[in-house]
Amino acid sequence: MSIDNADVESKYSNLVNSLYQYLNESIKDFASLKPEILNILKTHRPIRVVDYQFGISKSLKGKSQLVVHELNQRSIVREYFKYGNNGWYCCECNRTETSSQTDEKLIGDLLIKHGIVFVKIEHDCKPRQFSFVQQIQKFYKEKKINEAISLQKSVLGSEDSSVPLIQNAAGKRGKTPGSSKDEKTKQLIDEITLNLREGRRLIIFEWKGRERVRVYSNRNCDNGLWDCCECFRLYRRKATTEIHCSILLNGIVYVPYSHECPPRDYKLVMIYQKFLEEGDVVKARAMAAAISFAYGQDLSSKLNKSALDNTVMDEVGSSSHQLNVVNEGEQKIPTSSIFAFEKPSDTKLEEICTKLNIEFRNKAIKIWENITFNQIDTVAEPTNIETYYFQTENFYEILSKLFTGKSKQQEQIKSTIIDAMREKMVSSGEISTKKFNKLYLNTVTDEHFAFIAKFLSCRILIFDGEEGIRKYGKWKRPESKRLTLILAFYDGVYSIVLSF
Repeated sequence: MSIDNADVESKYSNLVNSLYQYLNESIKDFASLKPEILNILKTHRPIRVVDYQFGISKSLKGKSQLVVHELNQRSIVREYFKYGNNGWYCCECNRTETSSQTDEKLIGDLLIKHGIVFVKIEHDCKPRQFSFVQQIQKFYKEKKINEAISLQKSVLGSEDSSVPLIQNAAGKRGKTPGSSKDEKTKQLIDEITLNLREGRRLIIFEWKGRERVRVYSNRNCDNGLWDCCECFRLYRRKATTEIHCSILLNGIVYVPYSHECPPRDYKLVMIYQKFLEEGDVVKARAMAAAISFAYGQDLSSKLNKSALDNTVMDEVGSSSHQLNVVNEGEQKIPTSSIFAFEKPSDTKLEEICTKLNIEFRNKAIKIWENITFNQIDTVAEPTNIETYYFQTENFYEILSKLFTGKSKQQEQIKSTIIDAMREKMVSSGEISTKKFNKLYLNTVTDEHFAFIAKFLSCRILIFDGEEGIRKYGKWKRPESKRLTLILAFYDGVYSIVLSF
């Protein structure tokens, strides 16, 4: 872009007249810098301090990213990443760039000179929505790198690079939000979740198809970010390493270009939805436990007729799929099962504390005394659950509360359980120590719950807002007085159930 000397002088004069708005450090003799500043103003424009902010990069380094608002448009921004000591490059230009670097690129898309930030006037890329960038930065601050990458791929088509493209470097062209699959013109259906909450899921038809759908869940209470339910299910079972997301920006839904999971059958999803709309959670849960919703399958995934009443069988049978029967032993969820619940004695709690290498405290008894129910229905999830005020994403803090009355023993509890679990799995030859640490050290999976139930000689039942009722431990004898932990898991946090 050619700018005559008069334009450059005018820009310099405007900068000097409001210099305090651009400086983040004091300069004694700014006039002596005029030749250098004039040269910069030919290709770059200065940015006021209020119009940019430092951010975090994918490597979680602070001040390695700069977010700059567009001129007179605070709703859109450009992101710049730091490379080397002083090089700053536009994330979107670098992501979509396929041509070789120009001489202008060699001096960077963004400059920080004498306490002033300058950005390149011309860009070959489109700016990004500020709300989108804020969400990415939020994930980085929470160290949720996979979620940030998944969101970038969903909206942009590919993730940002942390290295600027140089001459002769091969690059794959990504896709901007404007060229993503725009779902605004396609049918979107709000679904009711299993605990009868509306507006927490989206059913979206697949591209050029009305028989296949994807179901997305707003599990994190974030109105803009929606996880693919099937991707999430496979991720929890370690069948995939990534959860694909859709994003809602300015009334438009953007969906991923590809998934590692199969789409779901629209007819089956809507039958399931019908049961939820009618408030019949038992039928919905029985259907979810007995069949596969995957499109293109003939329901060979363990349908058990005894788990479904005639109404469900008629509804599912009308979808032109073949239903296959399995043995009674493969039934996952019984049609009706009421289990006794008894509060543990002081002696029992002391035994568990000893096993966990923590000190028992009488304060734990007060929490158990607040529990009012004496039996549990392991099929029908209660519509009204009252929980203890303490909520946390850390399951070990819940154990600490139940056994000591405080959450401060969670590190010791985690250490004891993980050490015992590692020793069992490694000594049996099931897994190596290195692989165990990679898979199980910083997460809580179904394997963890199953081991904890066995290790502590207890039963665990979790009312899960997404997956329904989850049970771990021995649940064969309804009259058993085995210690039972009844918890709730909604919106990503655990809590102790007091009544329902």
